[in-house]
Amino acid sequence: MERLIGTSRAKQVTLRLIDKGTGKDRFEVYAETGRLVVAGTTPAVQLTGFG
Repeated sequence: MERLIGTSRAKQVTLRLIDKGTGKDRFEVYAETGRLVVAGTTPAVQLTGFG
């Protein structure tokens, strides 16, 4: 992410893992205390959600 949006902006983004359970891969994007949060079932899904 730093390469794409720079270090200062990348520090404003939080990536979180969420449990896949028995369902399909998924991601959620929301704001929390002024930060962008991208939660996904795998790191690749998190980056897809960020995109």
